[in-house]
Amino acid sequence: MGLGLEASPEEIRIFLEEAAEQVLTLEEGIIALEKYEHEIDQELLQAIFRAAHTLKGSSAALGHTAMAKLTHELENLLDQLRKGTRDVTPEFIELLLEVVDVLRIYNDEIAKDKASDFNPDDLIAKLRELGQSSNKNREETAVTATTSKATPLFPPKLVSLALEQASTMKRKVFSIKVNLNTENTLPSVRAYQLLMLLEDKGTIITSQPTFQEVEKDLIDKDIKILLVSKKPKEELEKDIASIPDILRIKIEEIKDQIDKIEEKTKADLSSQVNEKINIQAEEIKNEELDEEKNLALNKIEKKFKNDSMISSTIRVDVELLDGLMNLVGELVIDRTRLVSGISQLHESEDKTMAIENLSQTGSHIGRVTEQLQELIMKARMLPLETLFRKFPRMIRDLALKAGKEIELNMEGEETELDRSVIEQISDPLIHLLRNSIDHGIEEPDVREKMGKPRVGRITLSAEPEENYIVIRLSDDGKGIDPEKIAATAVRKGLLAAEKANTLSVNEAVELIFMPGFSTSEKVTQVSGRGVGMDIVKKNIENLNGNIQVFTEIDKGTEFRIELPLTLAIMRTLLVKSSDSLYAIPLGSVAETHRIQKATIKYINKRKAMTLRGKVLPLVHLEALFGLPIPEIAGDSFFVVVVRVAQQQVGLIVERLIGEEEVVIKTLSKLLGDIRGIFGAAILGQGDVALILDVPSLLALERSSNQPEGTVL
Repeated sequence: MGLGLEASPEEIRIFLEEAAEQVLTLEEGIIALEKYEHEIDQELLQAIFRAAHTLKGSSAALGHTAMAKLTHELENLLDQLRKGTRDVTPEFIELLLEVVDVLRIYNDEIAKDKASDFNPDDLIAKLRELGQSSNKNREETAVTATTSKATPLFPPKLVSLALEQASTMKRKVFSIKVNLNTENTLPSVRAYQLLMLLEDKGTIITSQPTFQEVEKDLIDKDIKILLVSKKPKEELEKDIASIPDILRIKIEEIKDQIDKIEEKTKADLSSQVNEKINIQAEEIKNEELDEEKNLALNKIEKKFKNDSMISSTIRVDVELLDGLMNLVGELVIDRTRLVSGISQLHESEDKTMAIENLSQTGSHIGRVTEQLQELIMKARMLPLETLFRKFPRMIRDLALKAGKEIELNMEGEETELDRSVIEQISDPLIHLLRNSIDHGIEEPDVREKMGKPRVGRITLSAEPEENYIVIRLSDDGKGIDPEKIAATAVRKGLLAAEKANTLSVNEAVELIFMPGFSTSEKVTQVSGRGVGMDIVKKNIENLNGNIQVFTEIDKGTEFRIELPLTLAIMRTLLVKSSDSLYAIPLGSVAETHRIQKATIKYINKRKAMTLRGKVLPLVHLEALFGLPIPEIAGDSFFVVVVRVAQQQVGLIVERLIGEEEVVIKTLSKLLGDIRGIFGAAILGQGDVALILDVPSLLALERSSNQPEGTVL
């Protein structure tokens, strides 16, 4: 059964995008609150409060009452923090994070239009109990004041203070009385909608009934509200009338001053009303910022709407869209010029001018398409912040489960990467972070005995480097012991003992990427199931990236990941061999050489050459794909040295064509999984080049038992 929300599909989509952003803002802010006990950063607190308030209003407008109630209780607790009547405690933070998790459940409900099995009653009860334990006396006083049945509708003291504050803010004070249809089976829902609506229109000084009474269904047919707002009376009437089951509306603007009241009473009430008015004033001030400032604020806070996964839609700057439109306009003009030039070529006896015009048009089309490609690529780029910002909560929870104290530092979140790459790198980074928590960072007591700080540090950073983005994930833990790694691989039957004795330090460390490898003695809530690191390597290689490990015992470990900027366009080195064209990703090309046949060597019947004093294995591309190895004329041949992490291999090719940027075309699934081929590209003359998957090629080279083949 659906939720029966009062919104169109487009409104629900917009709500979900905004709600995901607000929930993530809440989560980040709450985790940041853990650093404070008494002197809380007010800007941080205001950002958290604003996110809760926005969620409360938008969910109530959508008709998701449970979400609105939950965020209202959350807002009450945050309000206590702002007023200094509550301190930050671990129990308090845990409860707030529990609310965040439930809000995600509600977002999922709305996305699927299907109610979950979650019952919020216990959580709401805990929130209310916690709230009452901090400021019970103050709330009782406030309720007494706001539920007074004095005549006229509201106590003169409240009206006087409302007028005073409204005057300084250039606002108006309205006395509102609404008559509900009591035959409605859900009068409390309508009352809640009314209060939420008016709270967004201004500041509710008092209401009868209060929010708390509405939630307990303690309402009658009349609702009375004292409101300070800049909105005109007619607009308020129209908005209230849009709520179903409203029978009568009476709105009066209060203009007459009330007799002066006793100073002491005024001061007592002022401390409560002033704070609420000031909060609203700050929100109004933010709302009235000019468009440029609002755009800047949104960019500073968060650039894109997303939660734990990248949205299928992205925001694009209006200037970028204008640029795309201008370029498309130029292409339309070029199309007309092209048609005209072709006609001129057919009709004119002197073809020279027509050919020159066509040449100019072709050159212009080339420049326009290059600019168009650049703008399209820019539109697909997202900051890594969209991925990184979900990790602090994950690190916090996993560290608690592991009984460790860990601090996460993030750098370079503004670095941009294609959204498709960001989506696919998420799981590998999660695996690596979990590995650092479980295998890398030591327990606090152990670190203390080693002379290290009790709090371990994990650093996640990103930066552009040539045509790649480099992501580094490091920790200051115990590092990786290569001898232990090799011994574990032998014990698990993943490596022969004789082979283990010949491994270099780097080769031993690389064993952690073998399928089924794990050094964990037991399965924990974090890791230790013998899976994960091989998946990390495979997923990164599927992105045409590579991963390296740098480690030092008792100092720490760093994983270095290189990723292409995009999976749509790639810079490659074009080569030809056996009349076939191949495109080698430039990021995998270390260098190229023209080698004399006389310099070739054979080691265990396999070709090799000496490169700067080291042996470089050589292999024919055709041999890796099971094709006949061609005869190469002449006394020399070309070698393309490709690398993945610490491994290098020389690919023997017939000819080097040059560098070219290609558009990647995926191969049909009907072809199956072709190892060593990443995709295809259509070149300028219509030729098709196969894009090589270098990591898979090197894996083929390692596993192959290549025959001696053709003698060069």
